Amino acid sequence: MTNTLWNDLFNSLNKADFKRIERYSSLSLNDIEQEARLICWQIVKGDTLFDPSQGSVQAFIMGKLWGLSYRNPISHCSLSTDSEVEEINKENIIDYLQHHQQESVNDPLSQLIEVEDNRQLELYQQHIRLTTQNLLNDKDKNFFSLSLSLSIAELSTLFSITPRAVRYRQETLIKKINHLNNKIKSTF
Repeated sequence: MTNTLWNDLFNSLNKADFKRIERYSSLSLNDIEQEARLICWQIVKGDTLFDPSQGSVQAFIMGKLWGLSYRNPISHCSLSTDSEVEEINKENIIDYLQHHQQESVNDPLSQLIEVEDNRQLELYQQHIRLTTQNLLNDKDKNFFSLSLSLSIAELSTLFSITPRAVRYRQETLIKKINHLNNKIKSTF
């Protein structure tokens, strides 16, 4: 009974999707099919985190396979040499490029990854800004914000120091901020 369920589940998958995954990864078609068989077997046995409320079985399996392709991308070393490349006419290249563009635009996993990467980058930048602001004392914050809007001559009259002292203070403050940013980046 289990063998027929496992076999039916594997046969319900679109084999053309396996070829699409093969184009994006360094794995062979046999490796991808073997991984799909393993995932089907795990689903039939109940050894996965598959939740029917989250989507279909086929979508779950294809999502796992696309994740596998992202973990095993094509490397430059695995590309074929010139002697192995087939003769390709112009129509095939155009068809391939159009199909490749459609796949990259319509691939929901890559869209989700891009959204998540952008969100992580924004959170990281916000964390650096807030941490830098918190580590500077009020005197440094005031001087830094004023130095962004006032000239050196205006700052020297405002703080009653020489223009050379203003430039020195700006340089040391910038060094301090850069040091704090590097320290934050190394711990993040």
